[in-house]
Amino acid sequence: MHQCDHCDYKSARIWCINRHIKTKHGEIQKGSGVTEQLIKRTSTQTQNVPIHPDTNKIIRQWQKAYKNMETRNKDLLNGWQNHNKQWQAAYRQLQAWREEDGVYANEEIQQLSYLNSDPRR
Repeated sequence: MHQCDHCDYKSARIWCINRHIKTKHGEIQKGSGVTEQLIKRTSTQTQNVPIHPDTNKIIRQWQKAYKNMETRNKDLLNGWQNHNKQWQAAYRQLQAWREEDGVYANEEIQQLSYLNSDPRR
């Protein structure tokens, strides 16, 4: 339950308190539309929020899970990069073989054309 700092008005909704303060007490709204008293009251309320005893344990579990996920992702990335390098090397080798085949084919064509154009035959 929230209460006005200037009178006995109460409400379960904070926005009702904000509207009440603005209309009844004429406070000037600051930047984000929240009065200074509301900021003070809200910060006091959040300081009194009880923390579950296992909070630190839960946080550590999430941190550990995040690190494990990060490590797994790095391993996957490294694996993909290695596969990519292997594919690139295989492609370069294939290109080299094609060039060699092209050179041999050109030599064979030149020899055949020489034999076909040989006047001694």
